[in-house]
Order: sequence, then structure tokens, then C-alpha cells
Amino acid sequence: MGTKGIGKGVVPSGTFRTRDGRYAVIGGNGDSVYSRLMAAIGRPDMGASNPAFASNALRVAVEGQIMGAIEGWVAQKTLEEVLAAMHAARVPAGPILSPAALMAGPQFQQRGMFHVASPTSGGQPLTLPAMLPVLSGTPGGTRWAGPELGEHTEAVLRGELGLGDAELAALREKGAI
Repeated sequence: MGTKGIGKGVVPSGTFRTRDGRYAVIGGNGDSVYSRLMAAIGRPDMGASNPAFASNALRVAVEGQIMGAIEGWVAQKTLEEVLAAMHAARVPAGPILSPAALMAGPQFQQRGMFHVASPTSGGQPLTLPAMLPVLSGTPGGTRWAGPELGEHTEAVLRGELGLGDAELAALREKGAI
């Protein structure tokens, strides 16, 4: 079933898997939005005009039934179909994006939500979340991607654990470092 309500005690709100294996977040908060959602999925009989579903408190009591109806409908649709239907019904909904889709999204690019940091030596640049909030006087940023994997291992093992050359050599031979 879709995830239990996103907001505790608010039904229906949740994440639902689509036919194409992606996910949509749908929020049917408020009686009028809830009724539009249920009509959009072909279940106007479960709308807020039905006394059994007339208030959020009543819907919380039958959350499984409501979420199951939404889940069943969403599972038969692609993400695009779900979002189009929710948009047409004026029901808040959106996709859960993969990291790659998130970083490629035009709104995130336009807002400067990601920053490319240079590696310390060779390697590929690393895309990181930008410093937020972005302030005009002190915008912040990432100067470098951080140390390379294992760059400080020997110094830590020597300085913090007191290991000597022979112990480090043994760890290297075992493939531990």
C-alpha cells in the first residue's frame, strides 16, 4: 500500500508506486481537495459528500480503505498519467525524483541548488548540494571536494592508534588499508 499518511493524522497523503515503477506523492488534504482526488481516481462515492468520509477525523479511521483505493488506481497508471490527472483535478501531487533527475531538473539548475567541486588531485569533479540559503552578500560555496579516499589513513593510524611501520605494512598486506 502507499505509505501511511505523510502528515500524522492527515488522510490521504502519501507516496504511491506507479505502473512504471516510479513514485508520486499525493496530498488530498482538506475536504474539497479530498473529494476532487477521489473523483479523479473514479471513486466519487468515497468523496467528502459521503457521510462516512465527510471529515478528516472520519477518514483517519478508514485510512487503509482510502489509501488502498488510491494505491490501486495509481498502480495502473504511469507517473505522467497520475500527475496529469492530479493536475487536472487540482490535487497537490508531484514526482519523487531520482538523484540524477533532481540534479538535471531545470528549476534546481536555475536556482543554483548544486555546485561542482574540484577534486584534490586528478579524478572527476563532484556535484554537491549547494550551500543554502543562497545569500547575496555571503553566498557561500564549496572550495574542494574533500580528501581523497584513504588520504589521511596512515596519519590517523600512526597518530591516533600509535601504529608503526611494521603494523602498517601488515595491514596493507592483508588489504585492510
